[in-house]
Amino acid sequence: MLDRQDHCINLCEIKFCAKEFVIDKRYAGELENKVKVFRGQTKTRKKIFPTMITPYGVQKNDYYTSFIQTEVLLSDLFSQ
Repeated sequence: MLDRQDHCINLCEIKFCAKEFVIDKRYAGELENKVKVFRGQTKTRKKIFPTMITPYGVQKNDYYTSFIQTEVLLSDLFSQ
């Protein structure tokens, strides 16, 4: 979780796999539930941006485009 000064929160989900990660209908539901639980438990009024951190990216499909706001690759974390 990255709680930013601009009243936004990046709620990070980290997944490791040997190729692009795929968000299917079931997993999209789990992500949506995680955001709802986080919002309910914290009572935050900030904007929440679901963020995926993966080694090889996330496959761009309907579930990705309708839910994920930001994506970070492993190479982004270790670039100079």
